[in-house]
Amino acid sequence: MADSFKKLLSKIPAEFKKTPITIVATVIVTVAVTTLLGPTKSLVEFLAAISAQGFLILWDQFQRLWLVHLVIFSLAVLLVIYLSKQRQKINLLAGTFKDDFKNGLSKWDFDGEGWNTHESQREGTYLEVTNSGQGGISRKGFKLDNYLFSFRSKVITSASGWIVRAEDRSKYFMIQCLVDQTNKLVKIRPHFLFDEVFYLVEEQNLVDKELTKSILKREWFDVEIEVNGNNINLFINKKFIYHYELPSPIRLEDKWVAQGQPTPVSVPTQGDIQTEAKIDAEKAREISLIISKMKSVSYVSGRVGFRCDGPEKTWIQDVKVKPIL
Repeated sequence: MADSFKKLLSKIPAEFKKTPITIVATVIVTVAVTTLLGPTKSLVEFLAAISAQGFLILWDQFQRLWLVHLVIFSLAVLLVIYLSKQRQKINLLAGTFKDDFKNGLSKWDFDGEGWNTHESQREGTYLEVTNSGQGGISRKGFKLDNYLFSFRSKVITSASGWIVRAEDRSKYFMIQCLVDQTNKLVKIRPHFLFDEVFYLVEEQNLVDKELTKSILKREWFDVEIEVNGNNINLFINKKFIYHYELPSPIRLEDKWVAQGQPTPVSVPTQGDIQTEAKIDAEKAREISLIISKMKSVSYVSGRVGFRCDGPEKTWIQDVKVKPIL
């Protein structure tokens, strides 16, 4: 077979032998013949089965177009490499991930605060968050900006906090679902966290009676938070519930309630500090410093997470983050 193969190569034009496509084509043909016809058949017998004239035309076409084929192949390889890199960039920087909590809490940064996983035949595997005053956030997603943050939740006691755009555990935006069992109400309460102080922006009663009843009965519900540009949209059980437009940059306003500060309860503006005689100089300086910082603060990207302060308790399942490209 070796002699027959040499005779065949001798009939190929010398200039074509030097091209890369010759080497590739020779290897492909050799492997194909060996595989299909077996080692007892010679390459000459295989080539004799086809038209000699057709074979020469085929080689001629390859000789004319090999450069075109090489360029197309190279572009295809570059495209595959580019898409692979883009996917890696999205996964590593943007923080795409899923967590069913079956492998513990290695994907989360919560500093040992009240986060535990449980498993039961009735509920399956779930995360329980309680006594987590600063909350916990995902370890991935530093550059996460526009995304869908979805999960299942069950409010066991008082409230459940859902964190987005977390730069770290001292700066993020949070939507709190507050459950008032006494008055049979569920409230949606957006907060900003800055320098470990929570600022309550507003609160709205959940108007969907069926959904309110379900949450009050401590039933599971599906949550999806869409974060896109300055827009935050909340969906519960696929129903649109709440919209908030993030100011950029952030500035404290009179109507926002600062939680966690001794005084004042309502934070004054810069103008109030200059005219309010009741505020002593030291307190004015502290509040002025906070306001000056907030003027330049924006919540443009960051991680996701959960918070339940003190006796508040919530269960979480099936966390997913999907970037909006």
